[in-house]
Amino acid sequence: MGNVANAFVAQSINGGVYYRAPLGTTQPTDSTTTLNAAFKDQGTCAEDGLSVGITRTSKTIKDFDGADYIDIQEEYNGTFKIKLLDVDLIDAKKTAFGDAKVTEIAADGSHGKRYHVEHSADQLPLSTHVFQVKSGAKRKRYAIEVGRVTELAEIKDVHNDATYLELTIKAFRNSDGNFVEEYGDDGKPTVPANYTVAITGSPTGGTFTLTVGGQTTTGLANNAAASAVQAALVALSTVGAGNATVTGSAGGPYSVTLALGGALTGSGAGLTGGSSPAVVVS
Repeated sequence: MGNVANAFVAQSINGGVYYRAPLGTTQPTDSTTTLNAAFKDQGTCAEDGLSVGITRTSKTIKDFDGADYIDIQEEYNGTFKIKLLDVDLIDAKKTAFGDAKVTEIAADGSHGKRYHVEHSADQLPLSTHVFQVKSGAKRKRYAIEVGRVTELAEIKDVHNDATYLELTIKAFRNSDGNFVEEYGDDGKPTVPANYTVAITGSPTGGTFTLTVGGQTTTGLANNAAASAVQAALVALSTVGAGNATVTGSAGGPYSVTLALGGALTGSGAGLTGGSSPAVVVS
């Protein structure tokens, strides 16, 4: 059965969707970190949205008897299409026509701010590109380390529509051998969970254990130091390094914080001595 929480309805993030930077600019490695200042916002995009094209084609090799034997991939590439509405934004013009082909001239006493675009047949430069959108609290980001604007659609200046720059950006292999890196975030950060772990019944020996997400620690001495309890917790793959903090005196009680949340339970079945020793988690 479907779950509408898994749907994605794209919107811009504060009006921005497409950003371009010089080749070699540090790429983002997630969907939320602030972009390097070298990335220039390409302005408002049309309601057509962002089109992401993945092309994968192959041919089939047949055996001596004419049956399909094996397939061979012939092509793989990624292209992005988008319409820019802020056609007088200098950074958008540079993306469409080339950085070296667009000149901006400051306003003076005789003229307003002017520009000059050289419509040249020169191939546009390789650049670094980022596209990002949101769906409610969700975030999605496509990072293209090496890409080029390969097509510019017909530009129409008419009285009954806005002029736009419709671009096609082609991705090429990056330093990891991929074409595009896609990152997402569901917008639901975990809430830290806080617990108190007490050893009751005054045991004189034996061990106790703690369990998080179905994984159980190694046995901990009845008088274990807080640092030993913390080390045992972070050793669990359901917790991980840096995701548990334990304070308190040797033998407890211990104050436990699980940074990623999760249910914490304990067992004192291995404790000895005292009067019905047990582990109480609250």
